[in-house]
Amino acid sequence: MCERIKGKEQTARDDAERVTIFRRLADEYLELVDAVGPVSEDDEQTVRHRTALSLRLMLERKFVADRDKNTYLPKVLNALKRLLSEEGSDEYLDQKLHEYRRIVSGESTGVSGSFNNVELEFDKVREVFAYGRLMHSDRDKFVSADVLEQSFLHLLVRQTKLLAKLIADLRDFTDRAIENDAIPVVPDSLRETWLEIHDDPEAFGLGKRKSNEEIPALNDDGTEPLPGGPRTRTVSFVIPELGRSQAWRQQFGEDSSEF
Repeated sequence: MCERIKGKEQTARDDAERVTIFRRLADEYLELVDAVGPVSEDDEQTVRHRTALSLRLMLERKFVADRDKNTYLPKVLNALKRLLSEEGSDEYLDQKLHEYRRIVSGESTGVSGSFNNVELEFDKVREVFAYGRLMHSDRDKFVSADVLEQSFLHLLVRQTKLLAKLIADLRDFTDRAIENDAIPVVPDSLRETWLEIHDDPEAFGLGKRKSNEEIPALNDDGTEPLPGGPRTRTVSFVIPELGRSQAWRQQFGEDSSEF
């Protein structure tokens, strides 16, 4: 096993960590999508509609890029299958994987990928917008995004709606698995790393210690522990109930018709 270097670990250590990271980031994604409102296929795009689509494309990148080992949806689905191998969930998770592949391939969007006699790959089109305009400024991708913008607007809008529903479904599925004690809320390994960073942020490359003077290890409430007594700490690595407003439920709940 390779030695772990503090501040340099990029990949989840196991399936439980991967699902926890996905669950937290999926909640943040859904909250932000709810906040900016739905996307539209109207040719006359308002600033809000462009903002909503751009935000979605940026946030969805980690769910559809196979280079992201923690939240790439097929990896999350496979992690859930391994964690829930005795729960009879394989059929549901296989169905969701098939659904994901139909979305990213463009099969389920009902929009042709033909452009100037070339059948374009939909994941490459998303990458063009992400790396040419939204998160980076790669030259050729920047120009490609300009070329494809009008032709592929409807595709991107339909695709992001389907992805949002799939991410919401998986987020709710993990909630139910946790309620049934099938997977942990937060693995001990993540809690331990939380405490390590809390106690020594310098070791994780977050800054430099101001001096060599020993800093008293205070309790969480700011008080000093009794002489010889244990320090009282609370791990606040929580999974917040974000985006669970009525508006969120209308957009991502089972009765939703708008994404």
